[in-house]
Amino acid sequence: MMPQLDIRSWSPNHERMSKGIHMTDDEAVLVVSVLLKALINRKVFKEEDVGELSSILSVLDKHLIDAGKETPDAEN
Repeated sequence: MMPQLDIRSWSPNHERMSKGIHMTDDEAVLVVSVLLKALINRKVFKEEDVGELSSILSVLDKHLIDAGKETPDAEN
């Protein structure tokens, strides 16, 4: 079984957890890539930071291509 990320919230006393989601590393990279592209398109970041963020996107997209996945285009 492939390792998965498990995302969910816990009660303050850590006795109960909410329903959450789990995803593989490749799925997580895809989600981060889509969200980052969408945030850049919405101009959430300072203009001087977009170049560095674009470099990060290149790394994420390379990972997806190497894993045989398609790289997404983000809509506004």
